[in-house]
Amino acid sequence: MADLSGRQSRYAAGGPPGSGYQGPVPRALRDSPKVVMTMGTSEDENSVSVHLTDCDREAAGTVFGVLATAYPGYSPAPETPGGNGGSREGHPVVWSTVVATDALRDLGTQAPPPLDGSVDATVTGSAAGVEQVVGVLASAFRADEVGRVPGEHEFEVRLRLSR
Repeated sequence: MADLSGRQSRYAAGGPPGSGYQGPVPRALRDSPKVVMTMGTSEDENSVSVHLTDCDREAAGTVFGVLATAYPGYSPAPETPGGNGGSREGHPVVWSTVVATDALRDLGTQAPPPLDGSVDATVTGSAAGVEQVVGVLASAFRADEVGRVPGEHEFEVRLRLSR
């Protein structure tokens, strides 16, 4: 099938099967040899994304509370409506936030917050920012590293937090 420019589209209806798209294939898709999609989580080099899984709302609040104490100006996102558990109707819940690491407050020797069970945390951003957030979490909880993924511009560390 030809699109509006008269060039052949690789899709009969102008888009991938099942997409419902009936118009011409956009020039960027048509003219490029491949399309690369990336998922960025950090807004700048000082932003670090923290994703928590395998925990309930209370445990996520405890971890986010440590981050709120360490980083002035940071406030965790408002609570999500719905159930209190770590999953919703059999589906896992991911609690996430972005922390600006350009202003770190000294935590001193505060008593560690209570954390029942364990929490899986994935920390993503610049190498320096990720290491800083991992250090904050490790000062408050037992933080066992379960994975590390270095990238060209972003870095990811997976932790299991417990008390």
